[in-house]
Amino acid sequence: MNHLSLFALLALALSPQFAQADALDAPYSRLAHPRIDRAGRDGRESAPKSNTLAMLEKQTPVKSQAARGSCSIFSAAALLESMLIINGKADANLDLSEEWLQYLIAQRATSDGSTSPANFRALHQFGIPSEEKLPYIGATWKTLSDGNARERCANAKRLANCLTGHRDPALLLAADNEIRDQEFVAARREAQENKARFFTAKGEEESGIVFGTAEIKELLAKGTPLTLDIDFYYGAWNHRLADELAIGRDNDNWSHGIVTYPERGSFDVEKSLEKPAGHSVVLVGYDDEREIEYNVKMKNGRMKKFKRKGVYYFKNSWGSGSFGTETEIEGKVFPGYGMISQDYANEYGQFFRLAL
Repeated sequence: MNHLSLFALLALALSPQFAQADALDAPYSRLAHPRIDRAGRDGRESAPKSNTLAMLEKQTPVKSQAARGSCSIFSAAALLESMLIINGKADANLDLSEEWLQYLIAQRATSDGSTSPANFRALHQFGIPSEEKLPYIGATWKTLSDGNARERCANAKRLANCLTGHRDPALLLAADNEIRDQEFVAARREAQENKARFFTAKGEEESGIVFGTAEIKELLAKGTPLTLDIDFYYGAWNHRLADELAIGRDNDNWSHGIVTYPERGSFDVEKSLEKPAGHSVVLVGYDDEREIEYNVKMKNGRMKKFKRKGVYYFKNSWGSGSFGTETEIEGKVFPGYGMISQDYANEYGQFFRLAL
């Protein structure tokens, strides 16, 4: 490789588009954790595991949110893609626009990210176009000097919202002949068409909250994917910031997509609260029998081994080249996917289904 090519690759790797491909949402507020059910709603125990491989066949490719803290945007779009495939309204080539959904959320938000309920409401209200119509921009704009910010946001009355959504929020309700940005006009038109194709009024009326673990497993066993919004603990996820926070990380568990548990008395529980964040993923299955083992740095400075039984399998939005490159599910490797301790998910997360 010549020097020019090497420098080009380095510049690409360090650019805002590709830096920090493991970005996070802002911390969630008032997450309602599920009720822990000892039996299903019919009084019987849930099946010990779901048919995760069958669910994986109904997923679109893993994507990367790049530098933006837009994981819940990606989980909502991925969940919708999967539900449309399951319901026979689309095939695995479906690719919906996260850029559009983040733009919708930026009508009221001045930072990247959102929550599953807010995302679902926006999708039901405004629909969503294809990625082809409105491609995702992985960079976060902070000032008018970033990207195409000056061209798109210099005249916006709500500058912070425009920078967050990469377009003037006033465009959403403007007449076609008032908009110079024809890419946006075409995307908005397709979003309206897809709203009629994808959603019903009945679906918009449903809350989407899944209240108990029996229902979570019942839905997954029936082949219905869910989103999980969860409080983020850097050590449990083996995230790169765990080292910066003196929590420590296990790179092998990171590559195998293993998310453990924020153990009491650990540095993880104490230090993660100094930099609170949230993360959202799509659940695609569970296995009550799968065990995960891991070492945790305790506040006394010692390493302690833990073992937990029961995981949920999930689709992530950090690409397929870093987190979960070796994730193994039922003897097959699925890069970009992962597994999370059911204890962690149930105690620190909230689960949602998307009604169409």
